[in-house]
Amino acid sequence: MVVFTDDRDRTAAALAAAGGDVRRRGGPPELPAPMAFVRFGELVVEVAQAGGPTRIWGVTIVVPDLDALAGPLLGEARPALQPGRRIATVYGNAGLSLAVALITPR
Repeated sequence: MVVFTDDRDRTAAALAAAGGDVRRRGGPPELPAPMAFVRFGELVVEVAQAGGPTRIWGVTIVVPDLDALAGPLLGEARPALQPGRRIATVYGNAGLSLAVALITPR
């Protein structure tokens, strides 16, 4: 899950207080924005400082075979932030209300 917030550290701290494990923090130039990664079991919440109220921006779904899903609504697969994984985003014209990405397993 990807969450946008106006304050990465405040939001990551709130998620940690709710039982999450903050695994990583970083920012530019390594990451596209100030970000924190908070794990709740298998769920990873990516907290990106992007301004505005805290809100769910999108979800990433693990799929066993990213190449098998290629089609007109899926962007080109590219390296993910996590080493050894690949990710592709579903185009906005798919009509979904949240941003959706598909990623290969660990």
